[in-house]
Amino acid sequence: MSGNGKDANLSAYLGKTPVLIEFWATWCPNCKELEPTLRAALAKYNGKVKFIGIAVSVNESPERVKAFVAAHPGIQRTSGPHSISLLAHAKAGGEAARPVFEFLQSLGDAGGSPEAPLPDHDLSAILGTYVFGQGLTQQVDVSVEKGKLTWTRRGTIGRVLFHLGEQVFYPGGAPAVRIRFTEEAGVKVMTVSDPEVVLVGKMNRTAGS
Repeated sequence: MSGNGKDANLSAYLGKTPVLIEFWATWCPNCKELEPTLRAALAKYNGKVKFIGIAVSVNESPERVKAFVAAHPGIQRTSGPHSISLLAHAKAGGEAARPVFEFLQSLGDAGGSPEAPLPDHDLSAILGTYVFGQGLTQQVDVSVEKGKLTWTRRGTIGRVLFHLGEQVFYPGGAPAVRIRFTEEAGVKVMTVSDPEVVLVGKMNRTAGS
């Protein structure tokens, strides 16, 4: 439902411009922490990227949540940019959100699939700065922030990476995007596909120094 009380369908926004979906709640500390960054991104990319905020209410009825999931298959597996899913929001809602939490949990796949393990030596090998052009913003930092592997293009929002296996990841909020790390002539290479290749960068460990 939109802010004016009318029903909203996410399919109306897909296929036209990039879409960033953000689950948020007034009681969510991660949401509050991310808000200034999202506002800055909205001011910078308004018209080029569609920003959609989905409010999660602690007293949301299970019936409305069921209807929402039915209308948007797979939405229960989608994590927002700060890697928090509908299930995690409902869990944080406590007793008031228990009926919604129990419904989402009963789906069996809410909150996303378990990540594939990433050995420490593989993690260390992909950490660094990847350069794909001459400008300062044409660099991507792959780092560990607050215990989570994070992908950050200079000047934009950092996105948590979820490992699918064999050093292939997807960024939080964009499950269709693939970020693959390979090695060519001893240099780590990062390829981003959505679904076609849209960016290729080579590691330069001195770029961020």
